[in-house]
Amino acid sequence: MAINTLSASSRVLHERNLLALSYMNPSPRYGADGSIDYANFFSRSCVAQGSYHRLRRGGVDVAVLGFGLNDPDRYPGREGVARIVQDLSAFHHAVREHSSLAGIARSAADVRKLRRAGKMAFVLALTGVYLDGALEMLDGYAELGVRMAHPPFDTRAGRSILAWKGTRGLTAFDRRVLQRMEQLGMAIDLSHASDRMVGETLKMTSGPVLVSHGMCRALSPTKRNLTDNQIRAIAGTGGVIGVHFAGQLIDPEYGRRLDASGFREELARWVEGLKRKYPDPADFARKRYNVQRWERSRAYALYQSVPPPDIG
Repeated sequence: MAINTLSASSRVLHERNLLALSYMNPSPRYGADGSIDYANFFSRSCVAQGSYHRLRRGGVDVAVLGFGLNDPDRYPGREGVARIVQDLSAFHHAVREHSSLAGIARSAADVRKLRRAGKMAFVLALTGVYLDGALEMLDGYAELGVRMAHPPFDTRAGRSILAWKGTRGLTAFDRRVLQRMEQLGMAIDLSHASDRMVGETLKMTSGPVLVSHGMCRALSPTKRNLTDNQIRAIAGTGGVIGVHFAGQLIDPEYGRRLDASGFREELARWVEGLKRKYPDPADFARKRYNVQRWERSRAYALYQSVPPPDIG
């Protein structure tokens, strides 16, 4: 909903208070040479949901931006670390080029300073912690402005970012990562964590723990959502939970309709076809995340054929 469609009283509330989006993935352009470019993120013509001008039009003051590997199997070990550093560096470059509009916040004081200047504040986060066993890389990510991270905390184990689907808990290395995150002032985000991982993390951490994008399992019974006890425990640490707007997390019937449409199978076929046709990771990323190509696919047509949940 654009801010200009709000009622007068809602608009006043919206404008007087700081509005933070607790998690989103910014959309870059991938070059055939392996480059990453975020200039389009700041373009008024950008069609991606996550773009500066769309966020600004919605009244967002602070956006937490998640950086990770969509296809981690294509960037194993140190290649994954290098790709994440490249991705973060590319975003830093874009922000410097548009410094009149926004800045990267490393603290609450930075957020307040940017807001006073009429700029949007970006908080950088990791979607999976890529270290290749080198714990000291966390310090490097911190120097690049990273202030939050969510599972998997130990990517050497080859674990999916969809940790919530399994039953694994924390590894010994996970625990070292979490301890170092707390020392560096990085927020621990339990989005995508398994139930066991949530419980074990809450037992070992001393500060606030958050879930940047999640929902209530009592309303939509998927393990991706949180139980009432988990919600209470996270609140007990002084943490917060960002409400996720993904249809299948809000309305279980929507997820079932999506399954019945054949969308998931078609999406998997489409992605596997691209992987076979474009074995080079850079080529694959350029084709896979091209909006025009995606909108011409049968998977997209099936996705669009399923009416989204009515949250009214």
